[in-house]
This record gives sequence, structure tokens and C-alpha cells, in this order.
Amino acid sequence: MSNKNFLRPLLGKLGLIIVIQWFVSSSERVEQWYSLGIYPYISLTARTITGWLPISLGDFVYAAFVIAVILFLYKTIQHLINPVNNDTRSQIVLRFLVKTINFFFGAYICFMLLWGINYYRKPFAERMNLRLKDFEIPELSNLASKLVDSVNYYHDQLVQNDTIQYKSELKNKDLFKVTEENYVDSKLYNFEYFSTKKSFFSNWMSYAGISGYYNPFTGEAQVNTLIPQNFQPFTISHELAHQTGAGAEEEANFIGFLAAVKSKNNFSKYSAFLEAFAYVNSALGYRDKELSKMMVERLHKGVRKDLKEYKQFIIAHQNAIEPYISWYYDIFLKGNNQPKGIKSYNDFVGLIMAYYAQ
Repeated sequence: MSNKNFLRPLLGKLGLIIVIQWFVSSSERVEQWYSLGIYPYISLTARTITGWLPISLGDFVYAAFVIAVILFLYKTIQHLINPVNNDTRSQIVLRFLVKTINFFFGAYICFMLLWGINYYRKPFAERMNLRLKDFEIPELSNLASKLVDSVNYYHDQLVQNDTIQYKSELKNKDLFKVTEENYVDSKLYNFEYFSTKKSFFSNWMSYAGISGYYNPFTGEAQVNTLIPQNFQPFTISHELAHQTGAGAEEEANFIGFLAAVKSKNNFSKYSAFLEAFAYVNSALGYRDKELSKMMVERLHKGVRKDLKEYKQFIIAHQNAIEPYISWYYDIFLKGNNQPKGIKSYNDFVGLIMAYYAQ
């Protein structure tokens, strides 16, 4: 194959990437033509295809990718050791680099077209006319106090004794169904089909610090079902928010929160308010540790057991690799229109603040 023919696919993909970058340079254009135009049909198609499958297709896709990478590297190393067809080692290395770049260009294009362009849509606060503003200790304290009341209230709805930790009898599939119905009840989105799956990689995800992920190639919301169960409804709701077209992590948090608190299910409401409290009280703790501790002490003893269980889960799965995974994910988010990277999750607090200020 000539160098010209060898590079032609690469140059074609590069041209398409340039077009995509031009398209996402306007959030208005993205919102009108992609997020509200093309994407709903892409999402519906993906959910219709994968939603009925009892297994996670996305997990198999990623597993196959890892295996393919290993085989590709093995084959390349073999050729370097024992060149064939009179290939020089420099030609083998060049071919390896071109194929690698070509693959990642193709994967990036698929990622963007199937879902990733949503990262560049108009901010949710702007679309919902929420007024974001700076907040200090008084605002955080007031919001944390309201969330304490909400968490305690829904804990009372679930158990009759405030010292008891709530234990749901729902199985994974039932919990997925309840959370999907929350989106229907909330009337936030007109969804007919969902695709929510238990990830086969839940154990690995626990050690990687991942509670769930959205697979843009299969349209599936993947859930780590090993995290403490009382935090799972919010995690599922967060991943379903990505399925609706929410790109930014803080927006997925907030949309997931709204879907839960506007639902008819008390367990979902409890999980959402508990997660919201954890975020808000963490922000308060950075500014006033004593006030933050006082807020925790106001929680029912059964609620505090939930927080303790989650903390113990995190500690039990700490390892040397997790920080590197967080570092990579931080870079990934920064490269997709989220300049704060992994810290963007914390902007959820500002959205809750604006919501309560309405």
C-alpha cells in the first residue's frame, strides 16, 4: 500500500473532526440541531436495541476492545522481533502509529456523533432560567439545614425508628425499573424506553472509584451495584440523565436529583436528598468544619449509618491505581468542555442552591 493510500483514511477522519469542532463551537447550534434535533432519535434507537437485552452489551464492547488492543500490541511486537515481507522496523512502527491514530480518530468521531456533542450544548441553568451565584457560609448552612430536614423526613417515611438504617428489599432489576419510572413521573423527559444495566465490572469499578457510567456506543446506563444500596437510586438517576442527553456531570447530578425528588417513590427521594446533603455539607465543611459536623449530628442515627457505610466502602476499596484513573478522567472531562474537570461534579451545589432560591 502506498503512503498516499495509507494516509488517506487518516486525513479523511481528521477533516471530519475539524467539521465537528466547528459545529460544537456554537452552543446554540448544538442545542438546536443536535441535542434537541438529532440526538433524541440516536438515543431512542440505541435504547430500543439494547434495552431489551438482559446483559450489558457495553461491558462486552469494552472488554472486546481491551482484548483487541492486547492482541494488536502482541502482533506488532512479534513483527518487530521477526519482520516479514521485507518490512523494516521503522515501517512497522510507522504503520503501528498510523493505525493507532486512525483507530482513535474513528472512535472519537463515533463518540461525538453518538453522544459526546452534548458536552457542548447550552448550560442547563440557562435553559431552565436558574440564576447561579456565588455562595458563602450562610447560604450553604441554610441549604444544608433544609436538606437535613428532607433526609430525615423521608427516612421517617421508610422506617418507623430513626435509629434504624433503611434496608430495601428491591432487587437490581426492580430498582432500575423504579428509577426509570421516576423519569416518567417527573415529566422531565418524554421517554418510552430505557436501557439500564448492572455492570459486570462492578467489582473493578469499586476499586476505580466509579459508581456508574454511561456507554455512548450502546446507549446503556451502567451501574455499579456493589456500592451501598441507599446511594444506588441516585447513581442510576444520574446515569439516566446522561442517557437523556445531559453531558456535564453537575447537570447529570441535578437532573437525576430532580427526577428523584419529583417522583412518587420515597426511597428514590431519600437517596437523592441524602446525596445532595453529602455534596452541600462537604462544600460547607471546606468553609466551616464545626458547622458541617453540627449538620451531620442533626441527621437521624439511621441516616448517619448510611453515611458511615459509604465512607467505609470507599476506604475498603482505596488503592494505588484509583488516583491515576481519577487523573485520566479529569483530563477527559477537561477535554470535553468541562474546564473544572472532575471538580465539575461539585457545581451540583450551585444548581441546587439556585433551585431552592426560586
